[in-house]
Amino acid sequence: MPRVDQPHFLQIFSVARGTTAVEITVHNIKGPGMKIYQAVLRLLLPAIAVGFMATLPHLASAQQRGKSAPQISSFNIDASGPVAPGSDIDFTLEGTPRGQASVRISGVNKNIVMRETSPGVYEGSYTVSRRDRLGTQSTARATLRVRGVASATTQALAPTTAPVVAQPAPPRL
Repeated sequence: MPRVDQPHFLQIFSVARGTTAVEITVHNIKGPGMKIYQAVLRLLLPAIAVGFMATLPHLASAQQRGKSAPQISSFNIDASGPVAPGSDIDFTLEGTPRGQASVRISGVNKNIVMRETSPGVYEGSYTVSRRDRLGTQSTARATLRVRGVASATTQALAPTTAPVVAQPAPPRL
């Protein structure tokens, strides 16, 4: 028996408020009683969409309340001596587990990624380069991000023997 396609009913309802829009698309096969069904849909769906949009701010604030800032309980820097080109700096951060931690050092053009070595313990290291511009007031800023929310803490680096500044290449003759 050959298939007979019935005509389809397609209705799109759109409601926008600010930057939020709700669009409801209804597909249905036409048949007996469809005119009544279409009239009911035209009346009810816009009201349902407006009601849904009215609840969006409450849903968003409830979602934000569920996201608390991660806790940083300690941030330690071990430079084992004056900070100079070639010296290693080790970082340890303790805080909320299952996050992403990183360190930024003022005067260093690099983000240092820390690994979670055990739940809530993050470790990373950096070797000072001749290109780094570290001075006596250089700081390290650790950031811990969990579920899209971040916390940060800043600490002074160990004193340098002298500012670490890139040396220009000697002139070529």
